[in-house]
Amino acid sequence: TEAAPSPLLPRTQVLHLGAAVGHLCSSLLTHGPLDPPGRNPLAKGVDDSTTFPATLAEIPGSYWHKDTNTDAHILAGRTIIARSMGSVFLALFLTASACRVNLRSCIVQKLELNGKKYPVELCRGKSGKYTDYSE
Repeated sequence: TEAAPSPLLPRTQVLHLGAAVGHLCSSLLTHGPLDPPGRNPLAKGVDDSTTFPATLAEIPGSYWHKDTNTDAHILAGRTIIARSMGSVFLALFLTASACRVNLRSCIVQKLELNGKKYPVELCRGKSGKYTDYSE
């Protein structure tokens, strides 16, 4: 006989989510690139006129660039990281379902809250606590 599928219980799903995030961290530390020195866009001295690529995949020569690093070992590492990210998303989706939470609404609300806490005109290029920017 087949085992009955486990019900979506919030406690069970949040434990799965934690495990998936832990695996993603491990995958990135094991298979990801080291952070290059001097590439921190939030570092002091970066002005508002500086533009950054939307994603790391747009930086030629980066670990994530689609045409860079065709070495089988690097491609395998990127695949492992991507699968780990997929697992995190799936675990988050299942956790939200178990808790009967609308993820889209949560994301929109969080972005609105961040917009109020960290107004772009005051916070761009800074990393202070939100209370530093309140009026």
